[in-house]
Amino acid sequence: MSAQTAIVLARHPQGVPHLDDFRFEQRNVPDAGDGEVLVEVRYLSMDPFLRLQLAPSASMGRPVRPGDVIPGRALGRVRTSRDPSLKTGDWVIGDLGWQRFSVMAAQSLSRIDVDDGLGPSVYLGALGSPGLTAALLLEATQAAAGDTVVISAAAGAVGNVAAQLARLRGCRVIGLSGSQARRDYLLSVLGLDAVHDHRDPAALSATLVERGGVDVFLDSIGGALHDAVLSSMNPLGRIVMYGFISGYNSSGKPASYGSMMEVLRKRLTVSGFLVGDHASLFPSALKQLHELVRSGRLTVVENIHQGLGATPQAFASLFDAAPPGKTLVCLDDDPL
Repeated sequence: MSAQTAIVLARHPQGVPHLDDFRFEQRNVPDAGDGEVLVEVRYLSMDPFLRLQLAPSASMGRPVRPGDVIPGRALGRVRTSRDPSLKTGDWVIGDLGWQRFSVMAAQSLSRIDVDDGLGPSVYLGALGSPGLTAALLLEATQAAAGDTVVISAAAGAVGNVAAQLARLRGCRVIGLSGSQARRDYLLSVLGLDAVHDHRDPAALSATLVERGGVDVFLDSIGGALHDAVLSSMNPLGRIVMYGFISGYNSSGKPASYGSMMEVLRKRLTVSGFLVGDHASLFPSALKQLHELVRSGRLTVVENIHQGLGATPQAFASLFDAAPPGKTLVCLDDDPL
């Protein structure tokens, strides 16, 4: 039985996660039992949703307690298999956790056929859950040519894909971000029609109204930003809420959404969205996304950190100033 380094929760974070909230431990790598596989982790996915699990009373997902290995979606290759559904060398995705090796039930993993021309990391981003979320959000809103689409966290893992897909539909796309570097990227590289700083909600609301209002709003931030865009919606507009990042680090009561009178007055459609509810649409959506990536019509935007030791900082950056794109940690040739 060999040893490895794993990252465990040292204490529940107070506010934005800090490096001291995590601890590196040496742990044994168990052998795979019947129906299980040993997976060597290659890429860790950094996802804001994990922050909710790190709270003392997790509001969503399985709670993480001090001493637990930090959970997390990851991609890796099967090293040893004791289940006929997977063989050595297969690429798989699952909740492998913040560690180099993980023993998992084979049925809890999803096998993927990696296109060597694209690289494996894309299956945690544009061809993974973020890409699926982006594609199905646009389907849910029926965003069409001529619509003005506003996307919060537009430079993030979901937002950058949604912005590109909306442009391919012929929509006018406005991206929101609190970082000047991200806003510059959205304009100069992804070619959005406009970008705005979301940190001044009052000014944002006035600007959006001056620009003709909003038909579709994809919101992963909530709070005051949601209220600002809500007041800028055009009649019969559509809003889909798929996150609430503004409240993830709150130790008290999360900020509430604003007056619903706008929904009534403008006959808006407002809905919540969890990508897992739409599994029947995954194959067709993934096929479309794969074709767009292969053809170069969809740009893959990644922000990759190197080594397990970089994981806590990579995760904390999601709530601060992460570069554009899907944030990942690569464990190839990791000394830990």
